[in-house]
Amino acid sequence: MLIIGVALSLFSIYQTWRDEVSAEKKYEKESKSFQSIIESQRVQLETVTGGSTFCYWMLYNFKLKENAAYDLVLIKEGKESLYNVYMRITELGKMQDIFTKDWGEINSVAVSIPRAKWILPDSVYYRIFFTARNGNWTQDLILIKSAKDSSWLPATRVKDRSGRVIFKDVRYFPRKYEEINWHN
Repeated sequence: MLIIGVALSLFSIYQTWRDEVSAEKKYEKESKSFQSIIESQRVQLETVTGGSTFCYWMLYNFKLKENAAYDLVLIKEGKESLYNVYMRITELGKMQDIFTKDWGEINSVAVSIPRAKWILPDSVYYRIFFTARNGNWTQDLILIKSAKDSSWLPATRVKDRSGRVIFKDVRYFPRKYEEINWHN
């Protein structure tokens, strides 16, 4: 009788354990399915809004004798397209907008303004404001004329809407990033 009682108890414990394992597996399966749905929704949202993609503005093709740049380029960083991109450039110190442009949709890695001529002083500090469907960000661009390099040497950084630096490039600038007097 004792053996039968022990056997029934063990069988009951086994059934309870099996039911818990089965419920746990069902929960894991449902959880993975739910996570998959959430990930799919995140990807769709990033595709529609632009996700964490941003862009920044640069000047190229400098003519020192003319104090000018002839290639005005918007460079996209990130895998998603950007939508409803609007750019406003202010020269710090003058505190007035010197250029605005509605770029619309940006799908390629870079877009430019053809046959543009941008007159430059020997040194300048621009703050560029961007808005797009996925939010807003700012760029600081400092340019210093260098006859030795036949160019204006750039230092740039991009900050997201919280003020966190998400991109910086000072590889051609005569000072290190930490030595640059960035205006906040």
